[in-house]
Amino acid sequence: PFMAFARKFGYHFNTSTPDAIAASFNAMLLQAKGTPQQAVLEQLGIRTMAKAIYTTANIGHYGLGFEHYCHF
Repeated sequence: PFMAFARKFGYHFNTSTPDAIAASFNAMLLQAKGTPQQAVLEQLGIRTMAKAIYTTANIGHYGLGFEHYCHF
C-alpha cells in the first residue's frame, strides 16, 4: 500500500478519519516538495486515490478536504 511505501521515506498518516487522511496526504506533499522522492510520491499517491464519483448529492471533495465543493 501507498502509506507503507511513504513510511519508508519517513512520512506518516493519520488514518482516524477521511479528513485526517486528506490532511496527512497534503502535509506529505508539502514536506516532500523539492526532495528526490517528490515525483514518485506524487505519482503513486495520485494513482492510489479512488476514481472520481460524480453525483448531485453534496458529499464534499475527499482529496481537497472541502466540505462544500462544485466541479464544473
